Amino acid sequence: MLNVKEVSWKVILFYLLVSMALVSLINLVLFPSHVFSPLARATNNWIDATLQANLLNLAVFCAFLFVFGKLRPADVGLHWHKLSQGIFLTGLLWIAMQASVLIVNWINRDIHMNPIWGERGITVVLGGLIGQLLGNAFFEETVYRGFYLSQFFLKIKTKNEKWRTAGSILGMLTLFILSHIPNRIFSGYTLADIPLDFALLFGWGLFYTAIYLLSGNLFLAIGIHSLANKSTLITEASFPPQILLFIFTVILLLFLRTRISKPAPSSALEFDRIREL
Repeated sequence: MLNVKEVSWKVILFYLLVSMALVSLINLVLFPSHVFSPLARATNNWIDATLQANLLNLAVFCAFLFVFGKLRPADVGLHWHKLSQGIFLTGLLWIAMQASVLIVNWINRDIHMNPIWGERGITVVLGGLIGQLLGNAFFEETVYRGFYLSQFFLKIKTKNEKWRTAGSILGMLTLFILSHIPNRIFSGYTLADIPLDFALLFGWGLFYTAIYLLSGNLFLAIGIHSLANKSTLITEASFPPQILLFIFTVILLLFLRTRISKPAPSSALEFDRIREL
């Protein structure tokens, strides 16, 4: 997080205010008035409301931080040479989840298709996953794990790295949780629902943060975030699929850390290959 450009508090606060206002506008005005519905219908939900709304969020983010803030994609965690690894590992996790659910259902002699494919349609289900990969998860991971986390780390002036990291994570997660309030109002949450929802947001946010910090690959965090929101299981699971995702992600992170922790190889080329994991 040290090898990124630091922006001023003015830029951070200005973007925070604008982004919160935009999120509120989207959830409290645009979603209820179905502004995004015509394009969603025209594309048979390949470009759904979630994708449209978050492309708008991403456009504002790029305008403020890449133009006004003079940042580069790498400054917010977008190292494009790691994209292929993120796609491959996300696909591997998706396959592992599918296979595990199929095996459990086979043992229980209850293999049947996930009803969402018939109830919602293929384009709606896959469009929802695309809306996460290129929209919601992409936006949230880039903004919170990629931007706020690194900038808060740079702003906290202490030599104690553990306190510095903990402070930046706590500040980032606070904004991550608060940014969901307009959506919870739109979704009809009551005050009684908020404590548990905030606890879940904190837990998932911490999980995504660990993925990013331990793997060094924001695209992997985006992929796992997308699967957590839209698992797109082919066969129906009798338990929350996020449990499998969590278990397989922990195993994957342990494997990646083991590979990184191996003694330095003799050739510089091999060292560079392993370091990119």
